[in-house]
Amino acid sequence: MDGAIELDFAGGRFLFCLPVHAWIAVERGPTNPARRTREYPVSVFTIYDELSAGIGVDPTTGEVSVLPGATVFWGDIQNILEQALVAGNSGEKGGDRFEVGAQLAARLVGEAMQPGKIASCVGTAWAVLHAAIKGIDLKKKPDDLTEENHSPSGVDR
Repeated sequence: MDGAIELDFAGGRFLFCLPVHAWIAVERGPTNPARRTREYPVSVFTIYDELSAGIGVDPTTGEVSVLPGATVFWGDIQNILEQALVAGNSGEKGGDRFEVGAQLAARLVGEAMQPGKIASCVGTAWAVLHAAIKGIDLKKKPDDLTEENHSPSGVDR
């Protein structure tokens, strides 16, 4: 399953994606020491759970808000958005389509994480993690490996 998601962000529409290398980079934490406000590595699932518990969505407007007492680490939000923008590598603004590299991603996230807009960034980061996690298909292997359908050579029939 594909975990990519296209979202409105920073005045445009961008593709966000967390493939394995970006997932690992998120777990390792921000590379900027000023953004490292907790002990890393931290599981993406832990970050997702923290965000899930810490955001609220107004049912009438769809606006995201950060709930009082929420555990939100701004360095994680910035890192998730930057990693996912670079991995998605696609944006559109004002009718122009373009690729998104590390410098552009950092600039877009910096512009978006201004006072008054941060809750929206938290919601976007949650949506990216949600798509990445729900996009992973964790199906249980069948338990019917018996003598009849499993050969001694290790090749299933």
